[in-house]
Amino acid sequence: MPSHDSSSESVGLSNSTPSSNIFSGDVSSFSSQNNVYASGDNGPGSDGFKWSLFFLGLLVIAPIIGFILAFNAVSNDGNNNYFNDWTNSLSGPEEVIIDGATYNSWHHVFDFQKDPVPTNSEWIYVEIDFYNSNNWNSCSASEYNFDIVSSIDDGIYWYDLDCNGDDLDNAQGYVTYDGSTFTFAVDTTKSPSSSRVDGEYMNEIDSEISLVIIPILMVIIYIGLLIYSFNSGKKELGYGLLAGILTGGVSFCFSAMILSIMFYNEY
Repeated sequence: MPSHDSSSESVGLSNSTPSSNIFSGDVSSFSSQNNVYASGDNGPGSDGFKWSLFFLGLLVIAPIIGFILAFNAVSNDGNNNYFNDWTNSLSGPEEVIIDGATYNSWHHVFDFQKDPVPTNSEWIYVEIDFYNSNNWNSCSASEYNFDIVSSIDDGIYWYDLDCNGDDLDNAQGYVTYDGSTFTFAVDTTKSPSSSRVDGEYMNEIDSEISLVIIPILMVIIYIGLLIYSFNSGKKELGYGLLAGILTGGVSFCFSAMILSIMFYNEY
């Protein structure tokens, strides 16, 4: 009868024992891998789109640039270079002496956005009317009259008026100004019916430059931000700026309307 070999039996048992899994590494490495999904923008349940950057371009940067463009356009609007006002309530008469002769004078504080300077205006036309039942009599001056000072009395610069009409054919008249106050002196005893001042301010070089340079600069900045946003991986900002073309346009129109109401009362 063969003998039982206990050593072979133990070998068989050891070969049938299931193999166990061996993990390498430390606790911190597992924790860091799990945290990628816990804190990352691109983890499960997140689309990775940074809405804060999108709204920065859409609702902040684009509207601000729209406002800057509107402010520049309104403040340099050519239509606002004109000044004009009319009155039928001149103050006077008051006697003034010019070159030793006595004249009746009337004055009025005209309502302008800013005081005109007749000697430095693109053009200007001032007029005082003396109406009667038969015809109009008037004295007027243009930029050519303001080229030469006709008389200086008590530090007041008087400029010639050209008088026309049956009652004023041989009349002498003068005009002077102080800010928005214009004073007319005419050698007549008739009462004036109305007066007006029209003209255009001299364009300032700084205003003309800003009207061109600022829009170009804003476009360059906007395009530069677009290029930067896509090249730096902040595509959300770029999408916001692209969509901001619409909000920037709305901001420009709304701002232009409000600024015109505030500064020029034209709407």
